[in-house]
Amino acid sequence: MIADSSFLVALTVKNDSTHLKAVRLFSESSHFLVPSGVLEETLTVLVYNAGIPLAREFYSQMMQTECFEIYEMIPEEKRSAVSLLFDSGKKISFVDSCVIYLSLQKKQSIASFDRELLKLAGQVPG
Repeated sequence: MIADSSFLVALTVKNDSTHLKAVRLFSESSHFLVPSGVLEETLTVLVYNAGIPLAREFYSQMMQTECFEIYEMIPEEKRSAVSLLFDSGKKISFVDSCVIYLSLQKKQSIASFDRELLKLAGQVPG
């Protein structure tokens, strides 16, 4: 699965409204590909909204847990993600376009609670 920041934040923040869904989703998969931009975005959200100690704990767990693989996109992949961003006709972040691109390229679903992202990726749950 390709991890999105909404999933990682929900997994980390116990009082998040989707925390239990994130825990369930985490238990259903043994491998999560985490684009480096998603890691950066998640750390930023956690520092701003949950504080540095929780962000530090998240980062430590992320680096120690084998089921998370930090993925650095190569320049060609980034160019393709930029094309996807511009061709989508929607206002989405570059990080979201990277998540969608990797999902399509790797033929993997997205671990996310962002309905707009999932909708653009054609993965809106029923």
